[in-house]
Amino acid sequence: NHLWRKPASHARCPHGRQPDHAAGIPAKRQRYGRTPIEGLNRLKSETNSIEDVRGIGLMVGVDTAYDIGKLLNKLLDEGLIATQAGAKTLRLTPPLIATKDFIDEALDTLGHVIRKGDL
Repeated sequence: NHLWRKPASHARCPHGRQPDHAAGIPAKRQRYGRTPIEGLNRLKSETNSIEDVRGIGLMVGVDTAYDIGKLLNKLLDEGLIATQAGAKTLRLTPPLIATKDFIDEALDTLGHVIRKGDL
């Protein structure tokens, strides 16, 4: 079961606009938007590898002490696609149709990779 299989395929509709007009998307973003940030802040308090967590809704930036390229490759090996947003920032942008279980699984995968180390 791989998460976010195609990088950035969920970010925009074919015309380049954000697909927020879909029914229920703003409500879902409001309902689940705190979940990634809260989960990442828990992971930050449990490890020394996350320096900062910030975001709006489902789009989250995570500053890490790790080499981002290595971290992205390890996440991809585990089935989680993320992107780089700066020299030490990991960008997580789940699809707008993501469920809470989907987000929780992504957070578990990130936590597993960070705790495993070898980065």
